[in-house]
Amino acid sequence: MAQPWFLYVLACQGGGLYTGVTPDVARRWAAHLAGKGARYTRSFPPQQLALVVEFASKGEALSAERAVKAMRAADKRAWLLSCGGQLPQPHAGADAPARLPAQYRLAGRAAGRRQTAIPPPQTRGRSPAR
Repeated sequence: MAQPWFLYVLACQGGGLYTGVTPDVARRWAAHLAGKGARYTRSFPPQQLALVVEFASKGEALSAERAVKAMRAADKRAWLLSCGGQLPQPHAGADAPARLPAQYRLAGRAAGRRQTAIPPPQTRGRSPAR
């Protein structure tokens, strides 16, 4: 059986969202907190793990990541909340990063992970290629 991959969304300092994929959410969260994750999270440290979605393969997770990154910010926030994700309260901007939720500290499959269908990206006023 193939190892599951995860799409994750981080709520970052300054109100931004960072989306990525990984086979190990706990290890990736630790890397982002240590400043060894993505360039964006070095400049805007993560405050909270907003959402994690499990996929059967790396390809599926990468396709979902591409779809989420193609969304406009407002659409991404609405999608995130509709999936049961969490966004920090506006006053939490300068607070220290939150701890990784317990269900994501476990290696491998853990109970309680969310699974949600990722909607296809919407075109932004462009007509489809002919």
